[in-house]
Amino acid sequence: MAIDPLRAPARPRQVARSRAPERRSSAWMWLVATCVVVVALALAGNARRSRASADIPVEAAKPVPVAKAALAAPEPKPLATEEIAAIALPSVVGIRCGDQSGAGFFIGDDLIVTNAHVTCEGKEIVSVLLQDGREILGKVKTRDPWIDIATVEVIASNVKPLRVGDPLALKPGARLAVVGSPKGLDFTVHEGNVSYVGRNLHGVGYLQFSAAVNPGNSGGPILDTTGAAVGIVTLKRMDAEGIAFALPLWYARPPEAAEAQGRWKVFLDRIRDEDADERRKMVASLERPLLLSLRSGQNGEIGALLAQMRAERPLGGRIELRVTQGTSGCLGRGMVSKWLPLDEILKNAGETPREAEWLLRSGDAKNLYYTIADMDFTGCQLGDSPAQVSFDGGKPLVVPGAKLSAAATASRKAREVQHASVAFVDTVNDVRAEHWRTAFRNARARVDAASAVLADARSRASQSGTGSEASQWQARAAAAEAVLHAAESDLADLERRASNEAVPREWRR
Repeated sequence: MAIDPLRAPARPRQVARSRAPERRSSAWMWLVATCVVVVALALAGNARRSRASADIPVEAAKPVPVAKAALAAPEPKPLATEEIAAIALPSVVGIRCGDQSGAGFFIGDDLIVTNAHVTCEGKEIVSVLLQDGREILGKVKTRDPWIDIATVEVIASNVKPLRVGDPLALKPGARLAVVGSPKGLDFTVHEGNVSYVGRNLHGVGYLQFSAAVNPGNSGGPILDTTGAAVGIVTLKRMDAEGIAFALPLWYARPPEAAEAQGRWKVFLDRIRDEDADERRKMVASLERPLLLSLRSGQNGEIGALLAQMRAERPLGGRIELRVTQGTSGCLGRGMVSKWLPLDEILKNAGETPREAEWLLRSGDAKNLYYTIADMDFTGCQLGDSPAQVSFDGGKPLVVPGAKLSAAATASRKAREVQHASVAFVDTVNDVRAEHWRTAFRNARARVDAASAVLADARSRASQSGTGSEASQWQARAAAAEAVLHAAESDLADLERRASNEAVPREWRR
């Protein structure tokens, strides 16, 4: 399930002009990108938001301090969407920092609430666009990256804050109005409906709603039929339409009435308990290695991503995946070189994905290990219909048969390339071996020849007694001795070179 914050590029000065492209996050490497994204999809079914990590406890967020507003007036009768928009739009703002755009709204005198990711971590000053056309500077007062709430202070805005409603009083199907800056188009109004109240995503309880939201809606309000702000638009499911999430506004401003405080506490306790139960189930499911996904490489090869919880680093080794297609089956074989703990993987991952941070913050990830095994499916003859792939009796993954067939073809090609490479290396080694053997044979032959000549010269010199003939043989013996010393020196040099180059002993014979 792909869920992301609703970011958008900088606001265009004229709608007809093209806008800067939306900012994209970069991946460190395939292992990291796969591990940290797949874990929540396969185990927890949770959402993903890309943002920088913060050392904040998993418990419900501490309320953001805001200026106390005037007492809420009695709730008016239900209003039409156009009437809600007329009330809300003067209190909604567009927010810019860097190449990002989003929205916010006033909840106190000169105080704006928005999403933390809209304010750009590391920046303290943002640009605030008011509906009356003014563009002023705002200073980030508070920022909670985990809950994704921030407040921004401005000076002398003279803007009336929105009335804060009761987010827990919403019922599924209730009508809502949504205001924001989708794709940088400020002060856009959409109508939607409540889908679910209290959707737990990574230990935060959201209002799920259905509306046409897009990047740039982040930080804008959702309003009930009385015109009161009840939530902050924060997330959207990226692989579907009409599934969005807003933070209940009580995360930013807890209710003052005792009865509402009690309901809010019950709500937060329920979300905490659901989150703890979800993490317990995840840990239990990983007592044995679990197949999370199969991912294709650039050349069609397939790697199997596995995870498990262990008190110490698991050992590598061979693995087998059971492949079933219709009534036929086969085995895919692979090798695990090593397992890596989640925190070690994330050291080079840059920005920590939401689900990875959720696991690390909970403490459940300290013994969570991942690995990717290169799989060989050459033993499988598969058609294009879906196939089921399972590991060690676990829940199977449904994979297109064509994908596995392509992987088998890639494995065969890789094996052919490997065989050709091995044959080439063997040929090169044979040539090198013969070169060294010839060099040693020739060096030893020179030593043997010089030794024979020296022995013969000394024998003849001793048999000649005295005189000129003996002197001639003695001179030949001296010359032969010098040749022998040179040949022995050459052989010693050859031995040293062979040792330095790690030439095998059998090549020196």
